[in-house]
Amino acid sequence: MATVTQLTTLSLKPDTSIEDPSTEAGRVWNSTLEIIAEQKGREHTFWGREVENSSVVHLHINWSSISSRQAFVDSPAYKPFVSSLSTILTDPPVTCCTTLDPNPATAVFAHGTSPVTELCTFYFALPFSLEAQSAFDETITAFSARVASKAEGYKATASGWIVEELDNPNIGKSKGFFLAYGWKSIDAHMRYRDTDDFKETIGGIREKFGAVTMCHVIFKEL
Repeated sequence: MATVTQLTTLSLKPDTSIEDPSTEAGRVWNSTLEIIAEQKGREHTFWGREVENSSVVHLHINWSSISSRQAFVDSPAYKPFVSSLSTILTDPPVTCCTTLDPNPATAVFAHGTSPVTELCTFYFALPFSLEAQSAFDETITAFSARVASKAEGYKATASGWIVEELDNPNIGKSKGFFLAYGWKSIDAHMRYRDTDDFKETIGGIREKFGAVTMCHVIFKEL
């Protein structure tokens, strides 16, 4: 059975120091990670702040199956878990799930392999057919192969379609596609974006989606 990756975005209250275990926020965050680590079927946990907006944390959890994650959601521990976590957040967590390729996806998030990770979510206005999904799969696979062979500082890739229907503020109800690239540094990524190779190939992707979000994260692994 394929590993399922939970993608959760957390918006922290201003000046929240979750990295400091001596603070209340740090204690809440440590407890959050400990509870996740105790769950049956949890395989890996990666988390980190956005470089572009340090008040946003990305929490990625690899589960052995979607039923393992659902068992945690349905357990008596889940509501107090969410209640405790909410004390350090400005908004409820935003969560979706995907089955990533390669599976399980670890290299693209592991700091030892990928010192910084580029996260992209592409949004396609509904309805979005299976044929259109297959066509985008082919496009992004070819683009990722080009990045892997041409970009200095490239480290790893993972991608997959998001299970849940998304709601994008620009195009409304959407089908989502998640893409991550591991890089040696943000500078390495930016240098590749300035190359003719990138400029020649990115147009074929941009013409296919309705909206996109992108950021960089330096992940830690639990």
